[in-house]
Amino acid sequence: MALTLMAIGASAVMAMQKASVQGNLDARRADVANSIERLWVERLRRDAMLWTLPSPANPAGNNFTGTKFLNNVTGTWFLPNALVAAAVPISPAFDILGRDLADVSQARFCVHLRLTWLVQNVANPQDSLIRADVRVL
Repeated sequence: MALTLMAIGASAVMAMQKASVQGNLDARRADVANSIERLWVERLRRDAMLWTLPSPANPAGNNFTGTKFLNNVTGTWFLPNALVAAAVPISPAFDILGRDLADVSQARFCVHLRLTWLVQNVANPQDSLIRADVRVL
């Protein structure tokens, strides 16, 4: 009788261990995905700094097309272009540790962006706003 109770208890402990390991793996993947999302939000912020015109000194100019990622404001999800030749390679593909990958076929995580106009002021482009959504798969 005692041996039967011990076997039932041991099987319950093994089942809990399996559930715990799977939960930890899922939590780790979610943490890496959140880290990748924050990285891409910062990349988009840095890219937005290139959009400096029009300005009081040059009210007729617009260098919006000089941005790397923000020039695709369509409102649909898209895969951002990889910048492998950059000093720090930028890619939409990431490995299991959250590092950029040049080879997309080895990716464990993938980033999609959706850029939509919140406010598009053609008369005063400096008053325009873009919403950026980042999705990590």
